[in-house]
Amino acid sequence: MIKFILNHNLVQLESIQADKTLLDYLRLDENLTGSKEGCASGDCGACTVVIAEPNSTGDSLNYKSINSCICLLGSLHGKQVITVDSLKASVETELHPIQQAMVDSHASQCGFCTPGFVMSLFSLSKHKVSVDRTVLVDNIDGNLCRCTGYRPIIDAGLSVLNQPFTDDYDKNSQQALDTLKSINPVQEENFFVPETASELSQLTQQYPEARLLAGGTDLTLGITQGLQTYEKVIYIGRVKELKQIAETNNETIIGAGVTYQECEDHLSREYPTLRNHLHRFASTQIRNIGTLGGNVANASPIGDMPPVLVALDASLILQKGEDKRTVKVDDFYTGYKKTVLEQSEFLREIVIPKNKVNHHLAVYKISKRHADDISSICAAFYIHVEAGIISSIRIAMGGMAATVKRATNCEKYLKGQIISKETLDKAKAEIATDFDPMSDVRATQEYRILMAQNLLERLFIEQGAEL
Repeated sequence: MIKFILNHNLVQLESIQADKTLLDYLRLDENLTGSKEGCASGDCGACTVVIAEPNSTGDSLNYKSINSCICLLGSLHGKQVITVDSLKASVETELHPIQQAMVDSHASQCGFCTPGFVMSLFSLSKHKVSVDRTVLVDNIDGNLCRCTGYRPIIDAGLSVLNQPFTDDYDKNSQQALDTLKSINPVQEENFFVPETASELSQLTQQYPEARLLAGGTDLTLGITQGLQTYEKVIYIGRVKELKQIAETNNETIIGAGVTYQECEDHLSREYPTLRNHLHRFASTQIRNIGTLGGNVANASPIGDMPPVLVALDASLILQKGEDKRTVKVDDFYTGYKKTVLEQSEFLREIVIPKNKVNHHLAVYKISKRHADDISSICAAFYIHVEAGIISSIRIAMGGMAATVKRATNCEKYLKGQIISKETLDKAKAEIATDFDPMSDVRATQEYRILMAQNLLERLFIEQGAEL
C-alpha cells in the first residue's frame, strides 16, 4: 500500500502500476489538471508540483519543487504532494498571494507555463529566506516561458515573496508532519520502498529484474518518451544508509540516494567550481530529485558528473548481499551503458577525495543550450601548477567515447611541462590522439576534437599562461 498526502487529504493506494508517473495520476485519476504536460522530460517545468517531507531531524517539513512528469507515483510514499489546484482554496482571499501577484504583474499570457511558475514561487516562499533577483531567478531556472517573457514573472515574485503571508499549508504543517511520520514502511507487490540497505539488498536478490529508481530523471524518460514498461521498481530514496553524507579528513562519502540539492554545499565547499557546474546541467527541480549515484550508475557517456569523479580519482562502494567492494570510477565503466555491476549488486556510496593543497578543479560543459541540456562534451581537469610547471594533471571527458575517458597521452605529455604556448600547441596534438569520438545530432567528430583542444586552451589561460 502506497500512502501519501495529496494537498490536504491522505491517499491510500492498495496497488499501483509500477511505472505510473505522478502527472498521469494527477490528471487522469484525480482530475487535477492544473499541472500541465509540456515536454514529458523534466525540461519545461509546466508540470511542477511541490513535495513536502520531514527534514533530517523530523521536526519540520522541507518543501521542494519537482517535475511531476518524471516522478514515479510510488516514490511519493510518506510525502505530501501540493498542486496548483489547491492554492486558491488554501487562503481566505480570492486567489493565493502568489497567484494574485502573477495577475497584478501581467505575468501570464497563454497560461500554459503559469501553474509551474506559481508552484516554483510557492516552494521558494516556504523556504522563509530573503529573496532578491538572484535567488528568485535561480529558483525558477527549471521553468520555461515562451510568450509572456520573464520580466513580469520576476516582478511578480519579487513583489510577493518578501511580504509575509499565511496559507492553510502553514497552518496545517504540524498536522501534515505528524501524519507523514506515522506512515509505516510500504508493502507493495510491484513498487518497493525499502528503508535499510539490508532490505534493499534482499529485494535486489529476490527481484533481479526490477529497475532501481533513485531520482528517475533519466530512467523515467524510458517511460514517457521511450514507451517502455517497468513491471517492478525498487525505489532507493528512503534507504537510510544511502541518504547519508559523511566527512573524514581525506574524503567526502555521499550515499547513492543523496540528491544534488542535498550534497551541493558539501561538493562546492571543497571544489568551488562545482556549484556553477551543477547549476549548468540541472535545474532546481532536477537537483531536488536527481542523485549523484543515479548519474554514475546510469553509465551514460554524456553524464555530467562522471568526468569530474574520474578527474578527482573518486571511488565507488558497491554492495551485493552483505558484501561490499570498492572500485575506482575510472574502472567502473566497461562499455556503452555498461558497468562492472553484477546481477543484484547496487551502488551504495561515492567516495570523493578532499581537495589537495594548491590543486584546482576546472569543469567545462559545451551544450546547445546554456543550462539544463545534454552535453556535446563535458571536460574536467584536476591540475597542480607549481612555479609555472605542471606537476600533476588528470583529464577526463564525456561525450568523446562510449564511456567517460581520460586523455592519458595528453596527461603524460603535460606532466613536468611549463605552462606556455609551445606546451599548449603540443598538448593539443596529444589530446587529439586520445579520442576518436562519433558524429551525432549534437556535434560532429571534428567539432568535439576542436572543443577538447579549445577547453585545454581555456584551462591554460585560467592558469595564467601568456598565449
